[in-house]
Amino acid sequence: MLKSRKMVDVRRLIYDVNLPLKQEDRKSKVQETALQQDLEQERDKSFSQSKALKIIKIFLASSSELKDDRDQFEIFIRRENDNLHENGIYLKLVRGENFVDAMSPTRLQDEYNKAAQGCDIFVSLFHTKVGKYTKEEFLKALETFQANGKPLIYTYFNQKKVTISRDNVSVIDFQDELSKLGHYFTR
Repeated sequence: MLKSRKMVDVRRLIYDVNLPLKQEDRKSKVQETALQQDLEQERDKSFSQSKALKIIKIFLASSSELKDDRDQFEIFIRRENDNLHENGIYLKLVRGENFVDAMSPTRLQDEYNKAAQGCDIFVSLFHTKVGKYTKEEFLKALETFQANGKPLIYTYFNQKKVTISRDNVSVIDFQDELSKLGHYFTR
């Protein structure tokens, strides 16, 4: 279970999307990418023009084994919303459990994939395995990121000790794939 803000720094995720940074936060940023610079300019422009509610959509993906972690992440997001609304920001968390299990024209997973692609931030959580559908959602989000520069993608791996099994191999293989993409996951 995610126990601290240090493990999943949602504020950092949000800053990457468009929150106004405190002066000390601006100074502590080590290296800015072109995307970060564009987002900062867009953020500054939007805050100077109006205080309309900005909705930041966060897609949360993980296998069923991490339901408690997803629940804790949602609680944290709700608490953050209590503070962020004063700045005109609302974090909308998108979870597969919140979709209606109605028949889809293709398959329900396609609806999850579309939602992942339409978010500002994509967060994936892993522990002992990389689920087939979580990986599919990740790949769809990555495809969209490569084409459009978003969603910003974050991957987190739970570091609790586990017994080695066939499922663990999928996690190791996925971490290798991330390294080949130049994506460094958060522990």
